[in-house]
Amino acid sequence: MTIPSEIQEAIRSNSLVIFAGSGLSIKFKLPSWQKLTEDVIAYINENKYNDLLPLLKSGLFSPISALDLMQNEHTKVRTYIKENFKIDGTKDLSLHKKILEVTGAIITTNYDNAFEEASLNTIVPSKYTSSFNISEINKSVKPYIFKLHGCYTEPDNCIIF
Repeated sequence: MTIPSEIQEAIRSNSLVIFAGSGLSIKFKLPSWQKLTEDVIAYINENKYNDLLPLLKSGLFSPISALDLMQNEHTKVRTYIKENFKIDGTKDLSLHKKILEVTGAIITTNYDNAFEEASLNTIVPSKYTSSFNISEINKSVKPYIFKLHGCYTEPDNCIIF
């Protein structure tokens, strides 16, 4: 595998930032955006939402549109996230560890704690809800994990709808 020279230079100059999405967490059996929406509908288990499943699966309805219709169920949706996105240290975190070896600059839309676990919890994530923590990210050479959509530990602050 050939690594482009621009990426090699970013690694050498310690300026590489990794942007990680749900594809990185699928190996932990965590859902994609589509699957999360389907799982939440099953978790709520009400006919008015169950009727959305065929529309979602056919592509006639987007996950965000379905979730927007479930805003009144925000407590159940957030409970689902709280109960299903914790990664424990027994999982295979080798890819996350390799990424952290290459760069300590991570931006993720994932709610899970895989990068935190991979760092043995030495990197405390910054969440979009903390203006101070966000402003401190580029002022230091310390590694960071910026949780762009929030974290399962604070489901009330997760961007969902």
